[in-house]
Amino acid sequence: MNMELIAAGLKISALGLGGVFAVLILFYAATKVMLMFSKISAAKQKETARR
Repeated sequence: MNMELIAAGLKISALGLGGVFAVLILFYAATKVMLMFSKISAAKQKETARR
């Protein structure tokens, strides 16, 4: 086996896994931000309903 090919394959695999985890972290952060805005919006609607 050619060690250069193995090294290149491992590098591509690491980049692929890094990309997958980056997208998962981005999705998690986007979900948290949307949840935060949803809670703020619900609190404002509740406040205006009391008036």
